[in-house]
Amino acid sequence: FLAPGEMNRMRREGLERILAARETVRPHERKEWTPSVLPAHVTEGLRYRARLARYDQLHGEDVYERIILPLDEIDRHPELISRLGDRLTAELPAAAYPEYEDAVFSKLEKLAAAGLKSVYAENIYAVRMAEKLGLDCHGGCGLNVLNSRALEAYRIMGLKDLTLSWEIGMREAGRIRGIMPRGLRVYGRLPLMRLRTCPMQGPKGCGTCGGGGFLTDRKGVQFPVFCDGRRYSTLYNSVPLHLGGKEIAPVDYAELYFTLESRSECEKALKEILEGREAEGPHTGGMYFRTLL
Repeated sequence: FLAPGEMNRMRREGLERILAARETVRPHERKEWTPSVLPAHVTEGLRYRARLARYDQLHGEDVYERIILPLDEIDRHPELISRLGDRLTAELPAAAYPEYEDAVFSKLEKLAAAGLKSVYAENIYAVRMAEKLGLDCHGGCGLNVLNSRALEAYRIMGLKDLTLSWEIGMREAGRIRGIMPRGLRVYGRLPLMRLRTCPMQGPKGCGTCGGGGFLTDRKGVQFPVFCDGRRYSTLYNSVPLHLGGKEIAPVDYAELYFTLESRSECEKALKEILEGREAEGPHTGGMYFRTLL
């Protein structure tokens, strides 16, 4: 136990030491630096790739240059590794908390030994995980690249290509420089929020929840919620992004991102995009044709 006067003395002494430390001048060395000029981007034509949420959505094998499936889904269907070869890419969880990271790494290591060649990273931890296993890494929108320097930084880190942030303007996407291949998401429900505590939980927790549901706002609009192994949940937009019939920036590939869709709905969306037709149902153009400023 200390007397109040002794406590106050210690506070005064501590404050005096802090002030004395802050008064000490530590000059910083100034260096001249001129940023390098990145080359203008040149594309050789538009290719297509798909991100699927489930095995039963698989379609368009003769169209897509790359097919992305969640790590757990490939683990349930390892025959896809030989069936799709180098075109198959494992999407790592958008969030791997410390208590789950070893399990994610072990599963990825097992699939890599079975012949898996690449991963899809929505979070920077996945980039390092791929590097440890010698796997190719393809960046997703979650890496939030909005400018040339960020894209170049990921190229230096070893990524093979990257899907630009869906918050970028189409005009700005066309101005991004550098030799790194880049793409745009042209279809799919956009993830609005990642949630550590799932909003679908009831008083008794997850209960019999099948891993998904809908949140309904005051206007009756429904927003899908997907659970990822009871580790986190993702809240998606109420309607899908659909750029059919719209002119997009000169990029290397267009990414279709499937979540709720049945296989036939996936095929319909792909056909609309390939034929340049606008969506028949409710949809959004996202942020591509708006401005945040």
